[in-house]
Amino acid sequence: MSKQIEINGTRFTIYQSPRFEEEEVIHGLIDLFGRTFHIQFIRVQLDEHNEQIATKDPYGRYDDMLRVDSISFETIELPGYPGDWVMLIHPGEE
Repeated sequence: MSKQIEINGTRFTIYQSPRFEEEEVIHGLIDLFGRTFHIQFIRVQLDEHNEQIATKDPYGRYDDMLRVDSISFETIELPGYPGDWVMLIHPGEE
C-alpha cells in the first residue's frame, strides 16, 4: 500500500511494510536533486534511562543508524502514524 504524505512542504511516497506488525518501520521514496532516494522512518521511544530506542526493530535498522552517529536523533511526527519517528535517507539504485 502506498500513500502520499507531506511534512513541512516536502512530499514523500511511503509504503507500509508488509511486516509492519513485526517491525515499526515505514519505507518510502523521495525525489531530491533529480534523483530518487530511499527513505525509512523508524519508530522510537525513550527507555527508562531516557535513551532513544526503536520500538520494534528485529532487523537492527536503528542500530545501523547509530553506527553513523551514536547520539539520539531528532524525531518527527508522521501524519496518520502515531508516535515519534526518526528518518534515514539513502540513494536508490538507478
